[in-house]
Amino acid sequence: MEALTPKEKAPEAGIGIEKFLQGKVMLITGATGFLGKVLVEKILRTVPSVGKMYLLLRAKDKGAARERLKLEFLEAELFKCLKQIYGEGYEAFMMTYVTRPGRIMEDIISIANCMENEVLNSNKSLGKLLPAMILENEMKLVAVCKKNYSDASIVAEKLSELGLQRANKFGWPNTYMFVKAIGEMVIDNMREDVPVIKMRPTIVESTYKEPFPGWIEGHKAMDPLISYNGQGKLTGFIGTVNNVLDVVPVDMVVNASLAAMAMHGVTTKADINIYHVASSVSLPLALQDLFEVYFYEHFKMWPCVDARGKPINVQKLKIITSMEEFDAHLLREATMSTSSSEMVERRKFMEKAKYLAKCYQPFTTYPYRFGMNNTETLWECMSEDEKKKFGFDLKSIHWKHYIINIHIPGLRKHVMKEKCTSKL
Repeated sequence: MEALTPKEKAPEAGIGIEKFLQGKVMLITGATGFLGKVLVEKILRTVPSVGKMYLLLRAKDKGAARERLKLEFLEAELFKCLKQIYGEGYEAFMMTYVTRPGRIMEDIISIANCMENEVLNSNKSLGKLLPAMILENEMKLVAVCKKNYSDASIVAEKLSELGLQRANKFGWPNTYMFVKAIGEMVIDNMREDVPVIKMRPTIVESTYKEPFPGWIEGHKAMDPLISYNGQGKLTGFIGTVNNVLDVVPVDMVVNASLAAMAMHGVTTKADINIYHVASSVSLPLALQDLFEVYFYEHFKMWPCVDARGKPINVQKLKIITSMEEFDAHLLREATMSTSSSEMVERRKFMEKAKYLAKCYQPFTTYPYRFGMNNTETLWECMSEDEKKKFGFDLKSIHWKHYIINIHIPGLRKHVMKEKCTSKL
């Protein structure tokens, strides 16, 4: 990647993000995911003159695809700002720019069928790096299992275990990150002379500002810890006192992605351009502040309630530095239960907590830091108007306010489905 300098784009003129997006036809995979939905909403709200968006939806037929489109987009709360803007014409507007299900499905399927073997066999470097990965044979084995074995739950569990073992073998803490790395290698090998942008966000959480603060869908990385702490179940967790958790709001990830698209989308250079969207260097979020201050202060002001409607008394989430100490902590908590039924529940929760600790340990105990040099240079290339419309200045985040008054209330409203009085 060639170094990007602000001189390449005059700050007064900016990058030209809106101009670049006007009239563009886009194929968006993963559009029903958390990040994908925020991307679709942002483009439609900010650049209504975009050409078309083709969204790939997994569904058994066109009817099911239309129903999913309606549920995931047209009726989703995330799109309420667009509903307010277009009123009765909202659905017509959406269907104008989001193409009808199935319109290009045949072309996509034919491309997928033709490219399947090429994708699997073309990456020579991947084969050298991962000699144990004979994908074609594994696909055949999976097909045989599907045909001759009926207990899908056991098959899924074993595949999950094997996938994690393989990821660990090649230095990755989980299969999610492992597959991301494989995807990057496949793209590197197959792109030929096509310019490529790689966006690498860290822990993506709820919206900071757009389209409104606190929107989130499903539990993200730090959210199980928040939920269990607020319910009084989790009072300590594995971590290192001086460590940070690298969190970024989803709307800033989307804005940075659009800016990068506009910056490199008009070039003829066949470069690979990499942008980290991360906070660990520019504005570190201290693990100790997060666990022992922000979570605690929120739930002290706005406690969750138990089955009887009584406020739950929370404790500060203590940082525990070893797995042995964490196991002992969980056992002490379980034996302090006041009834046999509560002890049984505590014992069950112990297994969940141990599993979470195993998953989170690489991120809460290791001092990772991700630099943002390219992303900060991209920011400098933007005009003042673009910075307002497509802001991703992570240094502007007020972590205490974001966690206490935006993120946790958003999690409780949109995911935990609570009717609480906490701020947003």
